[in-house]
Formats: sequence, C-alpha cells, structure tokens
Amino acid sequence: MSYDVFMEIPKALRSRPKRGEYPPDALERLDQIVAALRRIDPQIELARDDALVEGRSGVLGDVVADPNRVSLRYTSAFGYHGMLQAMQRALGELEPLGFEGQDPQVGGRIRHFAERAPFLRQFRSQILCPDDEFEAWLEGREPAAWRHWRELKETAGTRYVPASFPPLPDMPDWQTLRDMDAEALDRLLKRLIAHNDRRIEELELSEFLQQARLRDGVSERRGNGDWLPVTDWFTPGTSLGQEHEVMRRLIDRRWPAVIFDQPQQVTIEVDANASDDSAACSARTEAMRSELWQAARALPGCGTLRGVWQDFVDRTEIECEAPDTMLAGLAPILERYRDLPIRIIRRYGWLGAREVESTRSD
Repeated sequence: MSYDVFMEIPKALRSRPKRGEYPPDALERLDQIVAALRRIDPQIELARDDALVEGRSGVLGDVVADPNRVSLRYTSAFGYHGMLQAMQRALGELEPLGFEGQDPQVGGRIRHFAERAPFLRQFRSQILCPDDEFEAWLEGREPAAWRHWRELKETAGTRYVPASFPPLPDMPDWQTLRDMDAEALDRLLKRLIAHNDRRIEELELSEFLQQARLRDGVSERRGNGDWLPVTDWFTPGTSLGQEHEVMRRLIDRRWPAVIFDQPQQVTIEVDANASDDSAACSARTEAMRSELWQAARALPGCGTLRGVWQDFVDRTEIECEAPDTMLAGLAPILERYRDLPIRIIRRYGWLGAREVESTRSD
C-alpha cells in the first residue's frame, strides 16, 4: 500500500520542451530540485537521464522529477507520522522553487507550514476522531481514546492473525462450491458464521474489531451483517476468508439473505470548475468533507468511506445501510455549505443498481 503526493509548477509557468528538449532554464530548475532533495537527504540515491530524475530515499520515499513536477511515493514502512514529516520537509524545500503541493488523498492543495499544528490541520479529513481528540494530537498529546486503541492493538490485536482462524478442514473445494445450489451455499455460510462468531468470542476480539473499523475506516461486510476491518490476510486460507468466499458466491446469485452485503451508497460531489473561484471552492469543499467524514462515521449503518479528487471535482462516497437515512443525518452540514455546487447521488442496492441524482437546492 502506498501514499502518493506531487508538487507542480503552476500551469501558466511550466516549461515546455521544444523539439524534444527542455530549454536551459528548465534544466536549471531540475538542478535546483536535485540540490533540494540532497539537502533533505544527503544519502538519497538519484539517477538522472537528461530532463528526468528518479531516486529512492529513506527520508523522502520514491522520487520521480522533471522540470515541472516532483512526485513522491511513500510505502507503509514510513508510518503515517513519518510520511507527514517527509512531506513537510519536501514542501519546505520545493515551494521556494515555485512548486505547489497536491495530495489526491485529501483532495487538493497542501502547503508548507513550519509549525506542526497548521501543517497537520490540512489532513483533518484523514483523522477519524472527534475534534477534541484531533486538537490534542495537534498539540502533541495522545488522547485517552487513542491510548486505549493502541493498548488494544498491543493486546487483542496480536490475536487477530491468520493462525487464530484456521480454515475448516472439510470445506468444499472451489469446483464443488461452483456447482452447489444457493440453498446449500446458504447452509454452509451459516455454519461458517457460527464457527467464526465462536472464535471471535473465544479470542475476546469483539471490542478490538469494533474499534478497528471505527479507527481504520476500511471494512468488509460479513455474512451476518457485521463489519470486519480489512487485512492483507483476509483470504480463503482462513475460516474468515472461507466465509467471505461463500458469501460472494451467494451475492453473485442475488441470494436475498446476503444482498445487504452490497452496500447502498451516497455520493456527495462538488465540481469546483463550476465556481467563479475554484481555489476558494476547493478549500471550502475540503472543510465540508472533513465534517461529513466525522458525522457519517458516527451515524448507524455507515460502512466504508472514500474520498476521490480529480480535476477539481471532489467526491465523498459513503457506503451505508440506507441512503435517505444517511442524508438526513448529514443534512445540517450540507445546509451550511449550500453555496457550493453540490450534487448528491443516491445508489439504492448493489453496484449497477438504480441511482437518483439531486442537488443541494432540491
């Protein structure tokens, strides 16, 4: 899993190659980029081919740069705090050269601040917690709820591993599953659910799993309607993976008892291109998205949250039990931002099912 950010020269100021070659001032800017990267990490490994630089750094991540753009990619090895610190240092060196930072994950521009609090505040939408916890984090303090979650991961989290959920030995192979009718698959699913529920209870994982979904935000629906945090080992090699495989087969057959696994969805879209001031619209949209994420996570029936940003169009996607109920809970926030060009899309049923579009003024 990686996290990508990039820094670009504003469009009107970008250098353009002529006959395949950049002008001297563009290559001089690339020299400045290389010098800036070496100031941050003197040990960075860089390879340059005319107007392209590629490198790898234990401080900055993977780097690709040309005279108009610097792309940085961070792996999970950096950790969230380490990644933000690396971004802060990169912005501090590259902004004076005319670059503007863009983070697709938060949906817009990011700026350099020397102080911790204003820099980290730009990433509010990614920190799924109440405002008081977030403010404590900005001040460098660990909120009590975060400490409790850390302790849960250090204890119960060590039990949420593949070895705790060995596969059922008498599970039918994939050819047999393919040929089973829906009723037989449904009986097998109920058996797997009961088995896994017993394991979760025996391992005392209920609180950990609930907090993991709330804190980490990425979850997968089980066959009984519960949610599990998604992990890299969620595969047929475990009894949870077996449950998931059988459930997916029933969903493919539109089996009514498990169709709720296909979450319905609310999408709230803002197109800054439709605004007279796209930069101001994007900034206000970012503030709205942060409020939406916090409110949606606290509402019953909320599943996975996703943020998508491309070409100044911001989309907040909320998987949920009932779109109308979710929208009712978010209505006060949407009302406060009704000046934005908001489009609301409700999807009733699984992906590909009917959708209803509306605007904030409807």
